[in-house]
Amino acid sequence: MLMGGILFETASILYWPSFNTARIGTWTFRIGSFFYLGGSVSSFVMIYSAPIAETSRGDHEEDAATATDLGDEEAAGESLRAEEGGGPARPSCCISVSKHLSRRGHSIASVLFPVNHLAALAGTWAFVIGALLYIAGGVMSEFNLASVTAFALTWGVASCFFVVGSAIFFCKELMEKT
Repeated sequence: MLMGGILFETASILYWPSFNTARIGTWTFRIGSFFYLGGSVSSFVMIYSAPIAETSRGDHEEDAATATDLGDEEAAGESLRAEEGGGPARPSCCISVSKHLSRRGHSIASVLFPVNHLAALAGTWAFVIGALLYIAGGVMSEFNLASVTAFALTWGVASCFFVVGSAIFFCKELMEKT
């Protein structure tokens, strides 16, 4: 995926009018899209081979410590009771949500993707679809298979998929960090 990003940057530079090498830029974008596609597909292998983590005893202790630091004694006690088998733990995203922005982000991320595994899967699919649309737009452009509006729209939609994929992985990072 890093190679795809480097090739995208190179292609952007080649599109500058002073270089007048738009054809080379088109092929560089296309190769970069294939690298992105390959990186995203290889991510599927990592996602499906990774075990889905369950909540462990240490997670409840960490939640209690975080809640105590934030001044939420009730949440700390609730987390420790859950650890001892006295009821379900309140998710760490619910502990003093109004006190820290990261907790709000964690809440939003955990509602959108209750299982971290689903976030990785959704983000990877967004990148795969975006790369395929970039490739399709490049082919339509190269061989004049559609109007300028059609392949520009294809590239625009592909960019939206990359933005959505990036936002999903940002939410996933928030869930892992908090």
